[in-house]
Amino acid sequence: IRSNTSLDCNGHDGNLTKSYGSGSVAGCSRPRSNAPVVPDTYADLAKNITTVCGGVRPGVTWTPGSIPIGAGIKTVSKTGYTEYHICGDLLVTGSGYLTGNAPATDIVIVIENGSLIVDNKASISTARTAIVLTGDNTWPAKIQFPNGAGKQGTLSLSPPTSVGNPWQAVALYLDPK
Repeated sequence: IRSNTSLDCNGHDGNLTKSYGSGSVAGCSRPRSNAPVVPDTYADLAKNITTVCGGVRPGVTWTPGSIPIGAGIKTVSKTGYTEYHICGDLLVTGSGYLTGNAPATDIVIVIENGSLIVDNKASISTARTAIVLTGDNTWPAKIQFPNGAGKQGTLSLSPPTSVGNPWQAVALYLDPK
């Protein structure tokens, strides 16, 4: 695993064979700190991110089978795909495809000023879906899985496939800002 900043495996390193960080590296197998920075070949994708939430961040719980409603989600139609903007944290819970079944068109889930949180025992799948984490750096943008004895959750990602969708072949993207 490689990070262009510091890296902390936080209790479990996933049996990594090597761990590189441009800053410090802690709690990881075969750590190497102060490694050279690797250029981000995907940085240019950030120009496709638009934000619509402003400072609002009530968050959303998304259970497979129904698109959430309320102040925490805003839907934006794009040519060839739909963006769901989550204002704040996105908690995914339950089992199955977020949209209820494999979608017929591409989806982009933009989490603004929040994190993706996988609930305990959740088994979430996406198809033709990109998840984009962005914000103003006031709130952390991270993916959080259940942690602790007997807790587990899964997240199976499958990226957009449509030619012309700027997120084609990208399942997960962290805004470089």
